[in-house]
Formats: sequence, structure tokens, C-alpha cells
Amino acid sequence: MSAEITVEDNVKTFIDNIVRKYNLNTDAKIVYKRGSEIGDGFMSKTYAVDISDTKESLHLFLKCAINVTFTGGPSFDKVYINEIYFYESIVPAYLAFLEEKGVTDGFRNVPKCYGSADNKIIALRNLRNDGYDLCDKTFIANEEHIELVFKTYAKFHAIGFAYKDQKPELYDKLMEGVTDLFRGAGEEINKQRVEGANAVIRDFFNKLDPKKDKFILDQSQNIIDKLTEFGLALGTADCANPILIQGDCWCNNMMFKYIDSKEFPTDVMLLDWQITRFASPVLDLAYFFYTTAPASKKTLKKVDDFLEVYYEELSRQIKQMGSDLNKLYPLSILKKEWQEYSRFGFSMAFLILKAMLGKKEEMPSFDGVDMTEALKDTTLFGNVSSDDEYMRRMRNLAEHFLLNAFI
Repeated sequence: MSAEITVEDNVKTFIDNIVRKYNLNTDAKIVYKRGSEIGDGFMSKTYAVDISDTKESLHLFLKCAINVTFTGGPSFDKVYINEIYFYESIVPAYLAFLEEKGVTDGFRNVPKCYGSADNKIIALRNLRNDGYDLCDKTFIANEEHIELVFKTYAKFHAIGFAYKDQKPELYDKLMEGVTDLFRGAGEEINKQRVEGANAVIRDFFNKLDPKKDKFILDQSQNIIDKLTEFGLALGTADCANPILIQGDCWCNNMMFKYIDSKEFPTDVMLLDWQITRFASPVLDLAYFFYTTAPASKKTLKKVDDFLEVYYEELSRQIKQMGSDLNKLYPLSILKKEWQEYSRFGFSMAFLILKAMLGKKEEMPSFDGVDMTEALKDTTLFGNVSSDDEYMRRMRNLAEHFLLNAFI
């Protein structure tokens, strides 16, 4: 990380409160550094904060809200309120449920939260000190990464299914604090979102070769219509048994841990819970899979195998918690929802692959931006450093969806 930096007074005040909260010495040494590299975060300013005294040390990662507006849409403060509520209310309730059920290998794949302030600052454990790191954004997911992530989402989704099944009133009460920011978006922002996303999709079709890509181009209007019909990047379609999902599942919101080789991850932590909401678990899986797997046609062909890995772990976890998965979420429903809802991952790939393949120095800053206007821009996430690679991956995805009748 970079050298020590200057920070705002409200951040210093917040850290002083953390020092008192955890009974550290008031003269503890505090070092502030930049939390993320350029291009690693879009909606936050981040700091790494090391606090040390004679008793112990805390290594924190601070997320601080930037000045973003949504004309005609929800206040940006709500995304921080959502994430704070997740860490301070939902995570403790989920962990207590696991303890009650005696599940020792359940979902614990989120960093510890040390506190928040003014719905604008969140202090999390700095996972880099535990050996976790972000993957390169040009990340090509191998089978080991995909299986680990699918199993981790299975553990997370399992708690939602079982808690909702066994304690419906408590579950409903707990979930009252979650705001579905997509469903609550205003008409104007939804209009701009659809228009902006359609522009990105049409830009892809305009760059295809009329001869080599005839199979895809013949279905271009059908693809646009199907993605628009589903809500493009919203994924708000009704499903059989909606549960809490993460909702923003690209590789930049995950940190992996390795021992010997970065081919074989041993653990993963899930980050960024700002747009957590209620939907089909398929949305989490498809978002991750279709933004990281399209680099390999071989990997795309194994989607059914990965879904079996997910469902086997989901079943194992829910059985430990004392519920019956066949009643809550039969395998037939998972496959049906993948057929209908996996296009969410396809729609997200049009935008996310631009962020993954873009040069760090070209990544935009959203500080002071009206996102309602920004959504009109086809270069919202910057220009990709390799347009050929972007087009290759999106071709693979388009062929995959057409050949499997997922769209």
C-alpha cells in the first residue's frame, strides 16, 4: 500500500471513537494509508487504518461515501444504510442462527465490522492482513475459483432459506431494514438506465462482423428485447422463494486467499453489500459466473456441473440447519430459474467486462457525479484497454445463451 496520507477530520473523529470503543490507549499510534488502488472501487473513498498500542493492534479498512446523486432516484445515503444494516444487524442474526443450529462450517465469509458513523463510514477488518487479496480484474475464473464461490454463495443462501422457513416472523422483521434500491428507483433513473444499457448492447452488435457473426446478429433484436424485458441490470423478476442475495457479485467484490498457487484458492470473502436485496439466488450465481467465465468456452459448457456443486452444498447446509431443501427450493426450480433469470448475468457482463478490462488510469471517478445522467454514457466504466478481448468474451457469452436457449 501507499505511504501515509492526509484524511478528513470526520474520519479522524470516527477513528478516535473506535479507539475508545475497543479500550485502546488514547495515545495509540494511528497510521492512515490509501485503502484501494485506482480503479478498485467506484462508489467509495477508502482508507487502510492501522491502530496500535501496547495492548493490541487493529487493522481496519474504511469505506467512506462519496458525493453521488441520483436525480429522480433514491438518495445515495441509502446504499450505505443498506450495507451498515447488513453488517450490524443481519450478519449477527445469521451467525446466531448458525450457532443455535450447531453449524460450524456455515457462512462466515464477510469481514468483521468494527462500527459505522453517520450512514457514511463503515470500518471493516482489513483482510489483507489475514492474507486475502483482490484478484487482477482481467481475472479468468478457473474451475477451482468458480466452485469455491458457488459453495460460498450456497452457504449464504442456505441461511436465508432455513431462517425464513423456521422463523418466518423473525425473518420478516429482520428484513424490514433492507431497502431494495432497484425496486425503489424512480421512473426517470430507470428510463435512463435502460437507455444507457441498450446503447452499450447495441454498440457490441455494431462491432460484430456481418459474415463471421451472422448467428448472433440474426438474434440481436431478440437479445435486446429479452434483456430489456427482464429489467437488464435490475433482475427484479418475481421468483418462487425470494431470499436475501448479495446482488453485486463481480470479482472486485471478493477477496481470495491462497497458500501456494493463485490457481487454487483456499478461501474467499464477499464484500460490498450495498445493493443486497430479495430475489432468486440465481442472480448472485449468474452475475459472478457470466462476468468471469466467458473467457473460456470450455468453462461455459460446464455450467450444469457448477450448479450441481452449488445445489449439493446448499442441500448439505440446509439439512444441518434442520430444513428440507426439496420443499424450499427443489432442484427443478433452480434449473427453471436459471433458464429464466441467468440472463441477468449476461446483461451485467456488457458493463462489468468493461470495468474488468479497462485500464486503471482510465477508470472514472463518480465523486460529484449525477448517476442518472452518467447512465446514458456507453463509456460509464471507461474504455476497455483491449476491445478485441471484450468482443471475444461477449461473443462467447452471446453464443452460449443462444445455443442453450437461455434467452
